[in-house]
Amino acid sequence: MNKGFLNRYRTIYTNVKNRLESHIDLDNAAGLDFGCGDGTSLLRFALEHPESRFYGVDIDDTFHRIPQNLKVELDCDDVPKNLSVAQIEPGAKLDFDDNIFDFIYSWSVFEHVNRDLMKEVISDIHRVLNARGFLFLQINPLFFSARGAHLYNILPEPWVHLIEQHDNLEARLFGSLKPTDREYIKRQRMWRQYETLNRVTVDELVDTKRTP
Repeated sequence: MNKGFLNRYRTIYTNVKNRLESHIDLDNAAGLDFGCGDGTSLLRFALEHPESRFYGVDIDDTFHRIPQNLKVELDCDDVPKNLSVAQIEPGAKLDFDDNIFDFIYSWSVFEHVNRDLMKEVISDIHRVLNARGFLFLQINPLFFSARGAHLYNILPEPWVHLIEQHDNLEARLFGSLKPTDREYIKRQRMWRQYETLNRVTVDELVDTKRTP
């Protein structure tokens, strides 16, 4: 099994399940993965709890890999019938009725949500979450932490993004690589991600209230 797939398949499901299973009957629930990516953790939920319903939304459509990952990684041909995914526009209202989900989880997504949209996004998540439901929101690492730039695979020094000037950080990331190099293209994606991090803090997230 691919290590990246295996890590997502195990880690996200296990963390969310361990925190919610004492509060929610996961075998009889409706769950939403907000920012589901390629749908790996969503797939695990659907397979482990076949009587429940699971939905995923993301601004990208990498979840189209679900059938391929099922076949290649799990030797399975059929996508679970209790799993649904959809692509959404950033900040768009979720296409679900009010109060229908027992839990919603989001893994390493909210550091990428546009600040101008943050309140609307969280308000809409509360709208579709039922009164006794739970929201599990994970960000790791937060921007104002030792590895908050998300560049640690290339620049492992702690706090480097808060110590280096912006242009020096960029120069160090790319080094002597040429724009035609495959590694340059990879690091360019990392740099774009870094530049769009919203730098949200825990206090800001906690203080973001549901709009009337």
